[in-house]
Amino acid sequence: MEADSKIWFKLPDGGTESLWATKLSDNNYLLENSPFYAYGVSFKDIVSVKTGENAELIFDSVVSRSGHSTYRIFLLEPLNRQAFRKFWGHLEAIGCTYEQASDKYYSIDIPKSTNVIEVYDILQKAEEDSIWEFEEAHCGH
Repeated sequence: MEADSKIWFKLPDGGTESLWATKLSDNNYLLENSPFYAYGVSFKDIVSVKTGENAELIFDSVVSRSGHSTYRIFLLEPLNRQAFRKFWGHLEAIGCTYEQASDKYYSIDIPKSTNVIEVYDILQKAEEDSIWEFEEAHCGH
């Protein structure tokens, strides 16, 4: 199956974010990417939608959790590329992946098979070393 639909999420600031999804049934979709701005959902969660007035698919609720978690990092200036690669290398080695919104803003996917406490410790250490700041968007572990 391929992602064939966009699900729209309303954000607290009044904006919206869309995530790619694959249709599973009439109102249920499998999320195929990690959110950059929306909270409370992660990659591979199954969500239900409502149809908006312009036929857009609008997030309604989570039907089933995937067990994935989403964290976001904001790179700091001046960026120490060698230190970034070191910390990211540790995250990648334990199964994390990312999507990049800009040269400083990343959404991190933590699979359910990865120890989220280990991830948090790495994220926190890099923050203490002034490589990035991070936030938790959704912990599904």
